[in-house]
Amino acid sequence: KIILGCYGLALLFPLVSDIEFAPSGVPVSDMAFELPTYSEYSELLSAGEVVPLPELPLWIVAAISVYAAGLVFFVIREMVILIRMFRLFSRCETASYDSRWKLLVHDCDDVAPFSWADRIVISRKDLTDGGEAIIAHESAHLERFHSVDLLLAEIVAVLTWYNPASWLMRDELCTVHEYETDDAVPPPIACRYLQGIV
Repeated sequence: KIILGCYGLALLFPLVSDIEFAPSGVPVSDMAFELPTYSEYSELLSAGEVVPLPELPLWIVAAISVYAAGLVFFVIREMVILIRMFRLFSRCETASYDSRWKLLVHDCDDVAPFSWADRIVISRKDLTDGGEAIIAHESAHLERFHSVDLLLAEIVAVLTWYNPASWLMRDELCTVHEYETDDAVPPPIACRYLQGIV
C-alpha cells in the first residue's frame, strides 16, 4: 500500500502550483522564458495582428524530443508485449476448473505460469506436475487485484521512463505481491508451489 501511495503522490504532485523552486532572492521570472498570457493572445487576435509563436530555448526542445522518443519506444514495447500476451490467450484451451477465473492451458513449456485480469495461464506440463499449487498461487494474485496494481505501475514507469526509481518501484511491487500471495496460500500448497519453482 505504501508503494501505491507513492504512485498517487507522484501523479498528484505536478498539480500543486503553489510551490516555488527558485533559490531565495532569485525571482522566478529571471529563471524562465516569458510566454504570452491567454488575454494577451486574445487582444492581439481581436486586433487582427499576426501572433508570433514563442521561441523555446534549444535545451527545452532537445529535452522534449528525447522524452518523446523514449516515450514512443516504451509505448511500442508495451504494445508488443500485450499483443504477444493476447496471441498466447488465443492459442490456449479453456480448461474446466471450479473457480471464478478462466483457466487457460497452452503447450509452450518455456512460458511460466501467470495471471492477468480474470485469467490464469498455465502450460499443460505445469498443470500436470503441480497444477493445484500453481492455480492456488495465481488465484491469490487475482483475488487481490494484483494485475491492476501492476498495470498502474507499468503506466507510471512508461510515462517516467527516464527515472530509474519508477522501474525499481515496479519491481519492488512485484516482490511485495509475491510475499502477499505466499502468505495467503495454505502452507501445504505453498510448499508444493515453492518446490515446483526451485
